[in-house]
Amino acid sequence: MPIWKILYGQYGKGLKGYIYTYMKKIFFEFFFSRLDNLKNLCYTLTEMKRYHKKVYFPFPEKIEAFNNRLNALDFSYSKHSLDNLRYRAIDMEGVLRFIAGAELKAEDIFEYYLNEYNEIEKACYRIQYNSGIDLILVLNYNKRIVTIYCNRANDNHYTLNKTLYTIG
Repeated sequence: MPIWKILYGQYGKGLKGYIYTYMKKIFFEFFFSRLDNLKNLCYTLTEMKRYHKKVYFPFPEKIEAFNNRLNALDFSYSKHSLDNLRYRAIDMEGVLRFIAGAELKAEDIFEYYLNEYNEIEKACYRIQYNSGIDLILVLNYNKRIVTIYCNRANDNHYTLNKTLYTIG
């Protein structure tokens, strides 16, 4: 096919029109796939059932099964968790070594989230790091550390907003 047909008429506005139409198609496919991800995130933030040890903590068998499943997997880290650790940790290398050797215990879970299938999606662990500091690990179902931070061991979380959690 002659190039002039491509450039001047075969596709409406020529090659520019063809490229524009194609790029528009790619953009909308990309945008709407991201929109689906955003809808899933919004569901995650608003519809998941959230439970806290100090409010209401049902399903001990699910907690135990989730914990056992995680202990069979290797840790992985989100970028956010590593950034948070760099910013907040006293000894990043020491904390990473400690986590790598840690065995998770179901009794260390203080908060968890159930998805639409009533399965635990993620859980928050409070693990004693040393006599003065506890590590808070938020882990998803693949043992990926979503975030990590340090708390004083004597911090009893007096500011807990109990209205954020599911009861019954």
